[in-house]
Amino acid sequence: MSLISQHILQRVTDFIAKNQLLPLPSEQGDQGGRLYVALSGGPDSVALLHILCTLGYTCEALHCNFHLRGDESDRDQRFCEQLCTMLHVPLLVQGFDTYAYMKEHHLSVEMAARELRYNWWHSLSNPSNCPPPKQGDRGGLLIALGHHQDDSIETMLMNMMRGTGINGMTGIVAKNELTHVIRPLLCLSRQDIIDYLRDNDLSYVIDSTNDMSDTLRNQIRNQLMPLMEEMVPQVRQGITQTIEHLQGTAYFAQRYLGLFDALTTHHSQWGLQWDELNISEAARQFPEHLEDFLHEWLARYIIPSKTQVIRTSKLLYTAPVREEELDKYRPILSFEEMALDGPEKGIPQPSSPNENTFDADTLTLPLQVRRWREGDRIAPLGMKGHTRLVSDLFTDAHYSPMQKATTWLLCDATGAILWVIGLRMSDAHKVSPTTRKLLRVSCK
Repeated sequence: MSLISQHILQRVTDFIAKNQLLPLPSEQGDQGGRLYVALSGGPDSVALLHILCTLGYTCEALHCNFHLRGDESDRDQRFCEQLCTMLHVPLLVQGFDTYAYMKEHHLSVEMAARELRYNWWHSLSNPSNCPPPKQGDRGGLLIALGHHQDDSIETMLMNMMRGTGINGMTGIVAKNELTHVIRPLLCLSRQDIIDYLRDNDLSYVIDSTNDMSDTLRNQIRNQLMPLMEEMVPQVRQGITQTIEHLQGTAYFAQRYLGLFDALTTHHSQWGLQWDELNISEAARQFPEHLEDFLHEWLARYIIPSKTQVIRTSKLLYTAPVREEELDKYRPILSFEEMALDGPEKGIPQPSSPNENTFDADTLTLPLQVRRWREGDRIAPLGMKGHTRLVSDLFTDAHYSPMQKATTWLLCDATGAILWVIGLRMSDAHKVSPTTRKLLRVSCK
């Protein structure tokens, strides 16, 4: 083995250890997990697979055939099959109808391909596909991708052009716990990878679309970076150092922002979960950098999960479903009737805000639940028949928009509102000295 390959292998080994991406090869079997390598057939993934195998790791390769480039896509698959046979590496191949997926989900080619491959990879994390991890071990499944320094630089420049915060300026991360993805080659440049392939007489395939400047990434790669190198020959090293510094800054920023998790209120109702941030409280903590803080708070939800975040004058909150889908999350009612020997005997006390007891003889059955509407009125308990708008009860209770949207009304057959569930019941149906039969209603 030449000094070039030895040097590259040592850099990758040091990078894996520094970022705790993988156990030592000798310990891999004890960790109880699988190591997959995403193999496209291009230079980066070929180098990644060969490097990991040379270092002694037991790998399995994954190839996605998106059928986007006709015969060239099938050529890539055949090449991967031949390479894995030569390296004695098992290969899993998954084909996709990418254009149909694009049309169905209204996505670009790049986003459709990304979702398809990540969905496939996620399916591989099914416990039935992985040996059970031992106590204290990393366990599970890891997917190694061939991203390198130049990819990270391009990502950073793309994010900067589109507008981003500090996380967007940190390039590509070496490890993503949520997606089981690791990137062992981020310590190498594109030229390092080409040198390694040439030194080990390894062939690879070229995606002809990489030479086209039809995407922002390709324009940065083929046009902007060469121009920047003319101006500053060491620009790649300089940007890489900046990314490393910003990653450290982002680490400390996240720890600082974590001190203010108390500003976020977590809600759960009828199977829905959402978060809320009081903007005025955040402004007190960050009087000069409120918008920066709000941007970081919002990015936690938008970037990883595409969750909709809505901003009002007082509140920033997540909306896990659309308005028209809220009817799917109606509470399930259970009823229990019981007779009373006397008004003071055996009256059960509610065990939660979602349980209430009514005078059964005052009810017109059947009972039903519905979502509240503007103009709804109820005669709340203790107001002796005087009615109030349900929306005013929400205001008194400082309900947020999502709390209002997930509040249901219990009504009788006449449409009368018996209970704003979890908030106030009707005075007309309370248990009184004349009550002889109770109806206990529980919601879950």
